[in-house]
Amino acid sequence: MGSSGGSSGGGGAVNAVKVRKFAFAHNTPNILTGATFFTPTVGDILLDGWLEVGTAWDGTTPLFDFGDFTLSHNGIFFGLSLAVDVKQADVTPALTPFGTLMQGNVDNYILSNELVGTNVQDATVSGSAISYNPNNATRSIPAKFTSATPFKMVVSQNGANNGADPGSTVGAGILYLVTATPA
Repeated sequence: MGSSGGSSGGGGAVNAVKVRKFAFAHNTPNILTGATFFTPTVGDILLDGWLEVGTAWDGTTPLFDFGDFTLSHNGIFFGLSLAVDVKQADVTPALTPFGTLMQGNVDNYILSNELVGTNVQDATVSGSAISYNPNNATRSIPAKFTSATPFKMVVSQNGANNGADPGSTVGAGILYLVTATPA
């Protein structure tokens, strides 16, 4: 059977899947309050995302987060559990028994196979640019972009866009986002 770019089995086709790579460092302009790095297309789907810390950050509790920061001062990682500690560079990634990618000792991934339990609000995506179902305790993405609100990345002492400056003089990372455009 030849490949036609569509799907079989009655589902809709996907027009394009993209893996986007966004590098940032301790001296990225506006990294403390929100450095704009991506403007989503309404209707596209956020499938996954992860952070790689290439150079460990110094300073006082440097924590990373990203999102549109429109509903609160927190981003997506905070909405899932906690902003990501960037004080340690990543080690060789390993797969957990559930197949979830982990970097070093930090669970800095978005797509998770773990059940959230009864605290469902901790599992939802923070920010108005993404749709989500707060009654679904098993995932927070995939999620559809519902507005073209720019996404920003932040490194502060609490990962929020109003957090204290960690005073970092070294540190760099890459945020990867996997998105799909439905056909």
